[in-house]
Parts: sequence; structure tokens; C-alpha cells
Amino acid sequence: MLKIEGLISGYGSKKVLNDVSLELRTGEIASIIGHNGAGKSTLFKSIIGLTEKFAGQIELCGRNITKISPSQSRRQGISFVPQGRSTFSGLTILENLEVSGDISATRIARRDDIKSVIKLIPELANSLDKKASTLSGGQRQLLGLAMGMVSKPQLLLLDEPTLGLAPGLAERILGTVKEICGKSGVSAFIIEHRVRQVLAISESTYVLARGSIIFHGPSTDLSHDSNLLAKVYL
Repeated sequence: MLKIEGLISGYGSKKVLNDVSLELRTGEIASIIGHNGAGKSTLFKSIIGLTEKFAGQIELCGRNITKISPSQSRRQGISFVPQGRSTFSGLTILENLEVSGDISATRIARRDDIKSVIKLIPELANSLDKKASTLSGGQRQLLGLAMGMVSKPQLLLLDEPTLGLAPGLAERILGTVKEICGKSGVSAFIIEHRVRQVLAISESTYVLARGSIIFHGPSTDLSHDSNLLAKVYL
């Protein structure tokens, strides 16, 4: 459903990604790992239209989206949950979900979309009137995930969804990602520094280094082979 071929992109005249090609199937969860500065976040920003494209092509469900803008990316069915705090602190959970929904839908339809997301992430159900500023780190990450899902995307891009969380809570967040993708059928790309945990929930993995993909294969190949993981990542 997502296909990238020969992508060279960056900022201004600076090239960050170098001849990147990858593919994501419908309903698949794929992980992207690599050291800081490898180009992981630039890849996501290129998909949603926040970088300069020097060469290559990006397709979503057969549509060429190489030159889309960030606002158009939402209408094309892409939802991007950025690294760090992606919620609006002064708004309640319900208000955060309302402003993240499909603005072209009717009020009743948006309300139904919120109900559907709450069913996927029931931990938020009893806190809809709480302001985001009062939530714990884990609750905020769950809210950010819910905000990403409420527009009913075809593709979910998650940039470090467990950043700053304790190990147990991080594992729970990633488990929630796997569960909601399984129930909704949405495809997901996840950038994550917790390598072992993200390998456990993803079907395939891409390793980025200095703007290029140096490995692609089933996540189980890396999770079951420490020598291979060390070779391609460390």
C-alpha cells in the first residue's frame, strides 16, 4: 500500500536520504531502526510532504503522493504522530480527539469516530473530561495514538511512541499499537529506539544508516539472531 522508490530528500539543498526504496503491505506493521541522525524522522517527514524531494517517488495505494503537502497527506489517509508530546495540553482528552478528527465529516460522524477509537483504547474512556496537561506520560502517549487513529487513516506513522517511558509502560504502549492495528486493519510504520520491543510487534524491519537502508527483512530474523542484529545495527 506504501511504495517508495529511489527517494533522495532533505532540507533546503542538504540531502539526508540517499536512494531509499521500501514497501509496506496493507495491514502490515514495519519498524525502522537506526542511530540518531540516520534519517529516520526525515523519512517520515518526506512521506507527509515536509522535505525537499530531489529524486524518487512515493506512492500510497497506487497514488503518486511525492509532492503532497502536509495538509493533503491527512486527506490522503496518512496520520503522523510525531516524537515527543503531540497533544494539546490546554484541551481535554475529548477536545484533543475532536480537533484531530475528519473535519469534512458531520458532527455525528466525528462523534462515532471518537467512540470507535475509545473502543480500541479503552484506557481513555473514563478520563475524557481531563485536560491533557494532567495526564501521565503513558496516558499522553495513548492519547497521541488515539489522535492519530481518529481520522481513520490507511497509514499510521509513529515516531518514537515510547520516548521517555519506563520499560514496562513502553512495552504496553507497543502492545496497544499492535492490538489496534490488528483490529482496525491500518498499516503502521514505527520509528523506535527500543529495538527488541519493536521487533516483537513488527513483521518487517528496515535499518537506516547515514540516510541509506542497509538492511531489510523479517523482524524475526533480527530478533532471533543477535549476531545479525549486531552486524546490521551496532
